[in-house]
Amino acid sequence: MRSRHIRHHLVRLAAVIVFVLLLFWGVKKIKKLPLEEKMMSFLYPFCEYAGGKEVKNGSQAIMDHSLSWYLGLCEYMEEYPVCRIQNEDDEMAKWFLLQEGKDEGQGTLEEAVLAEQKEGTVSKNSTVSGDRIPSADQEELRRAMNRENREKREKIRQEENREKEKAPDPEQEGKAWKSEEERMAFYHSLKDFDTLKKEFYQIDKSTNITPEKLDAQKMLAQDMTLKTDPSMPQILIYHTHSQEAFADSRPGEPDDTVVGAGERLAELLRGYGFNVIHHTGQYDVENRDYAYSKAAPALEKLLEENPSIEVVIDLHRDGVAENTRLVKEIDGVKMAQFMFFNGLSHTNATGDIEYLKNPYIQDNLALSFQLQLAAREYYPGLARKIYLKGYRYNMQYRPKSILLELGAQTNTVEEITNTLPAIARILHKVLTPDK
Repeated sequence: MRSRHIRHHLVRLAAVIVFVLLLFWGVKKIKKLPLEEKMMSFLYPFCEYAGGKEVKNGSQAIMDHSLSWYLGLCEYMEEYPVCRIQNEDDEMAKWFLLQEGKDEGQGTLEEAVLAEQKEGTVSKNSTVSGDRIPSADQEELRRAMNRENREKREKIRQEENREKEKAPDPEQEGKAWKSEEERMAFYHSLKDFDTLKKEFYQIDKSTNITPEKLDAQKMLAQDMTLKTDPSMPQILIYHTHSQEAFADSRPGEPDDTVVGAGERLAELLRGYGFNVIHHTGQYDVENRDYAYSKAAPALEKLLEENPSIEVVIDLHRDGVAENTRLVKEIDGVKMAQFMFFNGLSHTNATGDIEYLKNPYIQDNLALSFQLQLAAREYYPGLARKIYLKGYRYNMQYRPKSILLELGAQTNTVEEITNTLPAIARILHKVLTPDK
């Protein structure tokens, strides 16, 4: 009897030893992974559970408890001593910022393109910033996405053939409204949420927005004019993706990139009397995915050194299919179309993203809406629909923050340059108190 008890205890002990060995074998494997893969391998299943099952409180408790113990085993705290358990939100924010870098400018939402083409708001084949779904099995996901994208591209080609058969109405070309009555009726119609969305917004399939957040009357009522004296810096222009260039850009020539476009825009705004800083820091040279997280500290420092800055403009260019031309001819001048881009810090999967808080979402939305209205009034057809997406994109530092996609890689430098006076003018119209 005694020997049987001993054997029973030895079996239990052996099982415990095997479990511990397996645990530490797994820990050893994870220790060798880079930071972002550590986060993906451990944190994403909980994020997926929280979003997919909509049991946010329970999964958050699991995550909080597990992080405090498991990441310590992985020597996470030893490798990154500035990060402690109370700063887990910062690490999750970095993970979301990585997704922002992968998402913005990818141009994978063909559904959005078709919607815009049907309404005649952009050129044929135009694509807008897409989204990428994180997964533990990246290879399988890539294969599935490639299959899906091939099918969508085929649908786009079919849609293009149908669109080519439709001729534009010459009476409507270059005109926002036929009469003042039509203009007033249009503004009145924006009280309807569905009309507002249809006329002004392209909403990414990864997120959504409510009528409370997207209210035309409230957005128009917000005062977006500058209060700072022009003797001090008022506007900051910078570039999260400074390496973005155009169809005929000369290699190694910054003047032919978004940086050159930013400098020309700064000069035009100075001509209107604004005090402008143009920051030319580079954050996407080695790894574009982390550009937003790399740009954030420099942006914070600039704003700390220049607290008078009210407007922050992150100037980009979009990424589209190679046969896409985002061009609008106004008064005989070919101009690159542009697009305002807003982050909502909210996805369908997770709801409001607590790790990417932005207290100025409503202000950001109001500014882009007022600018879009000005563009529609003075340069009809030049501005594409405002794009709404789920992350934050460093728009949390000032109420008047703008992410602007100017043209695409298929536009020429001349087309980009031709658009800049129009952008400067609509900024002046919205930001100037005595406009």
